[in-house]
Amino acid sequence: MGAKSYLFIILVALTVGFALIPTTQAENGIEITSMQHDNARIENSIDLEITNEADEEVSYSLLINVFSEDLQETIELESANLVFSLDPLQTYQNSFSFIIPRSGNYVFNLTLLSDGEITTSHSEYQYVFYENIDIQLDNIIQDYYLDLEGTNWRYDDENEQLELINLEDDYETGIVLGPFDTKRSESNMLEMEMDFDKTEFASFTIAYTTDFDSEQLYSTEWNVMYSLDESTADNIELGLIEEANVYIRLLATGTTADETNFWLLKNMNHRYVTTKHDLEVTIDKHYFYTAEQNPEILVDIENTGLFDQQLGNISVIVDLYSVDGYVESYSRTPNLLSGDLQILDFELAGIDSPGNYYCKTEVILVKENIYVNRFDSFISISLEDLGTFDLTFENPDSVVSIVSDYNQLNLLVESSNIDELIFSSPFEKNNLFGNYYLISITDNSGDLLISSENPGAYGSVLSAISMDQYRFSVQTMESSGETVEGIIAPSVTFVKTQTYTVNIILNNEGFYTEEYSLS
Repeated sequence: MGAKSYLFIILVALTVGFALIPTTQAENGIEITSMQHDNARIENSIDLEITNEADEEVSYSLLINVFSEDLQETIELESANLVFSLDPLQTYQNSFSFIIPRSGNYVFNLTLLSDGEITTSHSEYQYVFYENIDIQLDNIIQDYYLDLEGTNWRYDDENEQLELINLEDDYETGIVLGPFDTKRSESNMLEMEMDFDKTEFASFTIAYTTDFDSEQLYSTEWNVMYSLDESTADNIELGLIEEANVYIRLLATGTTADETNFWLLKNMNHRYVTTKHDLEVTIDKHYFYTAEQNPEILVDIENTGLFDQQLGNISVIVDLYSVDGYVESYSRTPNLLSGDLQILDFELAGIDSPGNYYCKTEVILVKENIYVNRFDSFISISLEDLGTFDLTFENPDSVVSIVSDYNQLNLLVESSNIDELIFSSPFEKNNLFGNYYLISITDNSGDLLISSENPGAYGSVLSAISMDQYRFSVQTMESSGETVEGIIAPSVTFVKTQTYTVNIILNNEGFYTEEYSLS
């Protein structure tokens, strides 16, 4: 029987700004000693090292697989299988070349097979690779904060760098660079190579803004993101705010400059990961319909990612609930090209009576770890929507008044302290979920008043609707009187034999079409 081979996993943190992260652990494995860089689209390589700890020669087969989590597919490699043999205690070293086609998240799967007593070792390592834009500095100069009596920033054509030299006393001078577009991308950062020398009384700062206009130069608000001091390295990385056009200001101020003081910006790179899968989804929070209308909710979906989303990639599920619980679900799987917008219309056939309902909508793109978003929306079915109301009370005498002559009302209330609210009519409280409540008002007379013993903000009424489903009123053009039976009725005096006319106005104030009889 052959001797066992003993292999070791050694994790090495790289000095180029990223780390190897194994997603699974194994007793036997491979040492990855280095990676050339973490940029996409250019030739790259990792260095592998394997040591045969057995006391005899062992043959090995190394399988390498690179999987794109964004593309959800395996990257094609020129050579994905390495076969070799090692003498006892011999170390095998090799450099594995590859090209990452796009920035994003990748998983390197390494499987090592050995003969003798056959063993298999499997390891996974996660990497993030970046797009890298080498910036031409003279192309991004937007404006200057000039020191009229001193030395200012200038571009050195010979060395292709920005420089501030020969500083004099009492100086304040700046330069504005940009814009750096971070829309439809993530993990945006600027790599800046610089050199400087300043006195302890000087201030060299880097600031940013997303709202720059040269005509409003001196009213621009800047956010300081870095201050240079003796601990500053030659190369620094600055994270950029996402979904914006970002401008950078380099500002030098001081009062006791030395003639040897300077500040040089030699190189700048913009690194980022393109957003492959992303959606912009909007759903109204509240919908109102009459009993005669067909209720629905509209889901607006825009594909803001780089990739087209084919049928099945996007899943939209709408779960409908009443105050009594789950009713039914609806689903759609739209096909959406990059940059396109669709409005999905979900008809809520499960709503068969007036009242309050709510929907929980979940939107998933490819799978939950890539994109998932959840929304809550509410539907009110009634004859009339009485509006929304802010429940903020400035003092104990403050009152929110809902103008109404309805006997029964439903209030949809969002509040984190619902129990401190006081209603002027009897009510029943139902917690729908979270801080959302349905307040059912009964025996209401006149305007409904809401108050609290303590001042403060108590949320809002998202919807107030009538629940008087069966209701009518009667009016007459003639004067009325009380009959022997105690009924108020039109009063008619018969003077002679002829036809008399009584005008009665009957108003159906309920939700439905009704038949009435008069006697």
